[in-house]
Amino acid sequence: MNTPKQLETVILKLKETGAKFKIENNRIFVSASRKLKPVNVKTDVYPGFPTDLQQPIIPFLTQCHGTSYVEETIYENRFMNIPDTVKMGARIEVSDDNRFATIHGKTELVGKNVVATDLRGGASMVI
Repeated sequence: MNTPKQLETVILKLKETGAKFKIENNRIFVSASRKLKPVNVKTDVYPGFPTDLQQPIIPFLTQCHGTSYVEETIYENRFMNIPDTVKMGARIEVSDDNRFATIHGKTELVGKNVVATDLRGGASMVI
């Protein structure tokens, strides 16, 4: 499997959860057919976990059994998608300084009217 260098840390996190996935061309197909394990994610500059994928991984982490933690080290206010994710049924707390999110799973998410506060947050709502 030829993994793009920029996605190596993302692939490692998917492996850590126990998710089944395959990589074809420039796509990653993830299957959550197993009991997914929680993980800790810390955004960082390359080669760390990309901050641009922090918001989209949060709904995935709601499907892991147990508690996952996300630390945002690059941008302030990157957790603006979380209130609408909670509205959909997620159990997530954000620290007072907006740097840490605690995601409790597994939770069932349901469709709701939500707001995309930015492009990545909107993508996380679709996920």
